[in-house]
Amino acid sequence: MQTPTAENVFGRSWTLLTQNWVIIVPGLIVAIITGILTGLLAPSTTYVSGGDYTTIRSVGVVSSMIIAVIGVIGAIIAITYTTGMAGAAWQRGTATLADGGAAFREDAGHVLSAMVFLFLVGIVASVLAPFTLGLSILVLFFLFPYTMAAAVLGNFGGIDALRESYRIATQHVATTAIIIVVAAVIAIIGGILAGILHFIFLIGPLVSAILNEAVLAYLTLVIVGVYLGYRNTVAVAAAPAAAAASAAAPPMPDVAPPPPPPTDDTPGANPAT
Repeated sequence: MQTPTAENVFGRSWTLLTQNWVIIVPGLIVAIITGILTGLLAPSTTYVSGGDYTTIRSVGVVSSMIIAVIGVIGAIIAITYTTGMAGAAWQRGTATLADGGAAFREDAGHVLSAMVFLFLVGIVASVLAPFTLGLSILVLFFLFPYTMAAAVLGNFGGIDALRESYRIATQHVATTAIIIVVAAVIAIIGGILAGILHFIFLIGPLVSAILNEAVLAYLTLVIVGVYLGYRNTVAVAAAPAAAAASAAAPPMPDVAPPPPPPTDDTPGANPAT
């Protein structure tokens, strides 16, 4: 696989997305289902006062817990499916829902444990944010963008997925910084457009959801492309080093095998008593 750069990874990711639109389907289905369930568990009431509309959701403690669980399950499904399909697209050029299903079956636990540790690190970064003028949040985004790619495609679980992301980010600082900045700009523009399209009569919410999932799928392809490229680069670089170390090692001396033990038929052997 070609080593990714800030230039080629965005162009190649767009090509892969246009050839594999199915990548957006799992996230879209998850978003629709979780939205419906949230609406049922937390019904909203709209009040009109002086021409202004105010929407309030009534959420109880139990409903809040159920909604949180649904959100976590939905996130695990969307992440594993989308990341697994993105990996297949980069490696084979095509992606299917079966690729996402295989990733979900094999790596859902890795994603859950990585989410837990990422959440804990996020809490620490949030606590430090007032004292660091927000730099702790920026460091969080810079060091751990490849966490889910490492969990799904690298089979790293929990803290190991964060370590793998940290390793790649710190070894490829310039590319990672450019990727994060451009991805943030794309996400902001996509969010603004999705918010505008949401108000289209009847089809607005669906169109907005499709655009949001397309942006997420595209950015996932970008992150996965960088992760696979640099992971493969490390693996390829390790092979020549291992070969060189093997060549530099001194040859083992030839050692004659030990003589066989004496038997009764061997001259000079002690007779049996």
